[in-house]
Amino acid sequence: MAMRRFVLSGVLTIMFVFVAACGGGDDGGEPTDTAQETTSPEGTPALEGAAREVSELLAEGITATFKVKYETASPDGAQGDTFVVYNKPPDTRIDTLSANGAESDSAIIGGDESTETYGCTGGPDAWSCESIAPLGDSLLTAAGPVAYLQPSDLELFDISETEDRTVADQSTRCFALTPREGTATEAGEYCFNSEGVPLYVQTSSETVEASEFSTDVSDQDFEPPVAPATPAQ
Repeated sequence: MAMRRFVLSGVLTIMFVFVAACGGGDDGGEPTDTAQETTSPEGTPALEGAAREVSELLAEGITATFKVKYETASPDGAQGDTFVVYNKPPDTRIDTLSANGAESDSAIIGGDESTETYGCTGGPDAWSCESIAPLGDSLLTAAGPVAYLQPSDLELFDISETEDRTVADQSTRCFALTPREGTATEAGEYCFNSEGVPLYVQTSSETVEASEFSTDVSDQDFEPPVAPATPAQ
């Protein structure tokens, strides 16, 4: 149950945007050079221009090695949950701390479907871990604080590069996402560093912003803090 609580608070709250909205809406807008409405022979969207760049940056970021501390906030500036994400493919670890202190620190440690995955709760003084089923090909896309949009999601937006930002002492490239007419999506902004790691994501619903960035990640970061319990059969 602790694992389920983490997923609900960490994913459904923060992957605000586009995940809930991208499944619906009729694309009534005309194609533009930023996101052509064509598909590849395999049936996946063939993006062009800025939309293709965003798609490639998101894919690149999943393969990067990094440690990022993300702060979240609501539109009125109220602080949300804090996340620390460790990524060294195929392993990923995500720690979370609730803004209101109602839930303890949590961690998901694992990688793709071929690696062992653990869910941990209780915080530094009372860790409890157990083996769980992998959540997907990448924990970043399954349970991370940033929504990793798929090419089919990006087709719902007109995308253009906008003014750069400096985030967590990193220079970033930023892109504005404007919903196409007839789609039930929110406008937003994504900013990526040179490795494709998203360090700033903003919509009318939420802001996710990195406060710390590092590439210093070791194999020890993915060891459970205590020996995992074996789930009851």
